[in-house]
Amino acid sequence: MSEKIGRTLAIDLGSRRTGLAVCDALGIAIRTLPAVHSRGDAERLEGVLAAIRGETPERVLIGLPLHMDGGESSGARDARTFGAALEAQQSGLEIEFADERLTTVEAAELLSASGVRADRQRERIDSAAAAVLLRAWIDGRRAAARRASMSTFAEDEDATDADLGPTEPDPAPDAHALDRGRRDRAGARRRSRRR
Repeated sequence: MSEKIGRTLAIDLGSRRTGLAVCDALGIAIRTLPAVHSRGDAERLEGVLAAIRGETPERVLIGLPLHMDGGESSGARDARTFGAALEAQQSGLEIEFADERLTTVEAAELLSASGVRADRQRERIDSAAAAVLLRAWIDGRRAAARRASMSTFAEDEDATDADLGPTEPDPAPDAHALDRGRRDRAGARRRSRRR
């Protein structure tokens, strides 16, 4: 069963075009939305607000353009300013930021691999980058949840072992059982070859 991610709208900010992508509540399906074309901050904000009204996300994820060393660029400061303006307009909507380094490069590679010619990529690249950002963010959340789950499981196992006291080492595996397992696997391989 998948962890509930919550319907999330990802934003890849640009001065002229802002890419948008949205996922379903489980974070399984991601689809790109038409990019917002704007000539200024107010027009860009209004275009994103229209997408929020249409898609009704629980959260907005804004790409944070960082330098390769992890430092914030002027674009990152612009993203944070945009996030504050968005939060002022949409109180109650969760706003998060995520590292968007190399998302446009990956989006261009994905578009090329799917057969989109370079001259046609311009209109799609920003929203494709938002989709790449969103997929990376979802994957990161799931990996963190798995690590936390495994850590909790390991702590529970340690507590259970401590409650039981010292344990005897496991006996050596039964040689007959190992031999049966090998024969079963060999038989399965022969049967699969016949098909």
